[in-house]
Amino acid sequence: MIHAYDEAYLGIARTSLGRAFDYAAHCENMDLSQFCRLFLSTGIASKFERGDVRTIAGQSGVELARSVLASTIGDGAVMARYTASRSPEYWAGWALAHYQWSKALPFATVLEGVPITSIVSMYPAYHEMDLEHFVARMDELMGANTPASRLKKYRTSAGLSQSQLAALSGVPVRSIQQYEQGQKRVNRASFETVLRLAQAVGAPDPRALLDV
Repeated sequence: MIHAYDEAYLGIARTSLGRAFDYAAHCENMDLSQFCRLFLSTGIASKFERGDVRTIAGQSGVELARSVLASTIGDGAVMARYTASRSPEYWAGWALAHYQWSKALPFATVLEGVPITSIVSMYPAYHEMDLEHFVARMDELMGANTPASRLKKYRTSAGLSQSQLAALSGVPVRSIQQYEQGQKRVNRASFETVLRLAQAVGAPDPRALLDV
């Protein structure tokens, strides 16, 4: 499986985002949904998800949070303090960083499918479990909450798995996964690629696979 960036940075990335979430919630008394919107809109999330070393490892979690909040809090200094143990907000950031890394999806896609409030609410049940249980649950929620792409609808109607579609069309299974998850748009694929996918799933016209 292709991950978002080198696994060597994963531990640092999880801790950094966990500390950033904890700081925003407990030092700035900020609603975590609002913080996530700023995280996305400032472009810092995009750098983080690509594994930009300066973003995920070149600063502390507090510094990451303050970079996100710079447009709203300016240069006002707030003393960093943490909860005595891992807070639900810390765990949510920590677990979210892991899920984004494991699936190589944009944070915007993940948080659109599973809002941060839902991730925080998973803390009591999942914080002591192996992370793969959390990943599996997130996959379930993403599948239930993310609108199915047209490609996925045609593929499932044809009774094909992603691997079977890849074998029939000659399109790599990873590309099919990215098209269906919204990480890549079918609309931007070459005509030849869309044609081969359409023929494999029995679509009446290649344009039927294009997402509006």
